[in-house]
Amino acid sequence: MGDRGADPDFAEAFTAYVNYLEDLAGSIGGRYGLSGPLAAGVHTAVLAEPSVTRINRRTLDTRSAGELEKHLRKSWGQLRRAHREVDHSSDFDEEANALLPVMSHYSVYDAVVALTVASNQPVPRDHAGALKVIGKEVGRRLFPYPWNVSCSGCPQTGSHRFAGFEVDPLPVHVLGAPDPWSSEHRLAMWLRTTRAKELERRFDEQRRKKPDAGRSRRNVSRDDNRR
Repeated sequence: MGDRGADPDFAEAFTAYVNYLEDLAGSIGGRYGLSGPLAAGVHTAVLAEPSVTRINRRTLDTRSAGELEKHLRKSWGQLRRAHREVDHSSDFDEEANALLPVMSHYSVYDAVVALTVASNQPVPRDHAGALKVIGKEVGRRLFPYPWNVSCSGCPQTGSHRFAGFEVDPLPVHVLGAPDPWSSEHRLAMWLRTTRAKELERRFDEQRRKKPDAGRSRRNVSRDDNRR
């Protein structure tokens, strides 16, 4: 982490995200298999979802089938690269490690593109478009836990709502040690804080639009934020 390693705020944020990921990984592994191919357990769970069984299948034309295969291969290839990088038996590669977030992001992005091709939807051309597509699919309840959970509404006004959780989310300290009991609660907190940060970004954009005379930023009311 270089000089940032001595920064207590940076170290605390890093620990918080490690805890998020450890709790989430433990929850996924506990549900779908800590040994053997994890993907097989997830695949079986997806096929068992009632919404999935009701999907109308269609035959892809040659072009669409080629596009689907291309993006699935790209997605899986990035996942395999990321998996090899975090495999403790392999030699540490600092340059490859720095690219892990990029590998992970594009693995998800290409998987979303493959989904749109298979379901005959417009293909997203950027990150925001991919998020909108997958957000709608989560709302259709096509995925098993934890990919079916969501947070909507506005955390800043206390009007946010959770969906997909098997328990009512409770507060968890971000620096608390990961624990099977806390996994769902920590995931809810992760979604809530992520949504709050995204909304803050949008609120800030609104504040910068057409400020009042003599002001560098415009005021945004609570009602504006809620809308």
